[in-house]
Amino acid sequence: MNCDSAVHLVADIFAFIHKDPPTLAAPSEIAPVLEQTIADKRIDRDMTETNEINRKQPETRVLYEADGICSTYITTDTPATFDPPSGEFSFVGCRNGQLRLSTGDGADRLGRNDIVLAGPRNTACRFELDAGAEVFCLAIRTDTIGTMVRIDRKLMQVGLKLHAGRVIHLHNCDMQLMDAYGRILDLKFGNRHHFSHETIRNIIGAVVYDFLAAALDCAGRSETGPALYSSADKLFFRFVEMLNEGEPVSRKVGHYADRLCITPKYLSTVCHLVAGRTATDIINQKIREQIRHYLEHTDQSIKDIALRLDFPNIQFFGKYVRRQLGCSPKAYRAAMGRTAD
Repeated sequence: MNCDSAVHLVADIFAFIHKDPPTLAAPSEIAPVLEQTIADKRIDRDMTETNEINRKQPETRVLYEADGICSTYITTDTPATFDPPSGEFSFVGCRNGQLRLSTGDGADRLGRNDIVLAGPRNTACRFELDAGAEVFCLAIRTDTIGTMVRIDRKLMQVGLKLHAGRVIHLHNCDMQLMDAYGRILDLKFGNRHHFSHETIRNIIGAVVYDFLAAALDCAGRSETGPALYSSADKLFFRFVEMLNEGEPVSRKVGHYADRLCITPKYLSTVCHLVAGRTATDIINQKIREQIRHYLEHTDQSIKDIALRLDFPNIQFFGKYVRRQLGCSPKAYRAAMGRTAD
């Protein structure tokens, strides 16, 4: 019970006890009134909270949801709030009206052509929509985005610059490109076929790359000096560069920790601090990319792929693929419409 409710309740009790004629009420007479008063206050409070919740729920239309990707369009006739999905990369853009982005570091206003990248580290992001606002949100799971874009130093620089939910104002040409992508995706969402998932994923991958390029350009224009990175950021950059050196990729965290002259535990701490994930997760993501590439785009036998990626035998490779992709290498190839060996 809040302070105002308590004050009103005391006033009600006082008025009842001192009613005319001024005789003190018996406890048996006070109890029912107290119970009814408390019940009335609780009903009023619950109705107020319910109305507040109902008032702040925007209308959300899901355009596409599959394979770790969710595209939604959000509209509201009244002031409303919207929280991007936690633990995912969310591209939130304003199509019409205005909204306010609140983070732990402050708040920013967004208008048309403004886009925000909310990453897994943005646990305190909240969007407050004005009446009449129209917003789109493209949410991509962290393990999915790794299969769509190549993680390298430049991409990490963009991510670090945007990690606090920085507002990016796109040029008209960039926004026209995003609108064109939107029209293409609208057609794809309404015209499904056997390869719809693959084509939609590739289009969204192109959207992500073009947005990040625009974001990097905008971030570069707004800075007066060189970007400053912490020692943890620099270690993470070096770790990612090692993963991109070639094949095979070592599955052992200790391999990279030794090269960086740090302990495996510290490397995982650095990865969690910078990217919100462990070193093992990032290594597995890179290996998943390679496995998918060879299963989808080559005719190499499963045994040859296992040897190429430095797995000791085909049985171990099969168990690893089942754990990472949810099915056997043979079943994965079959699902892609390819002949399995």
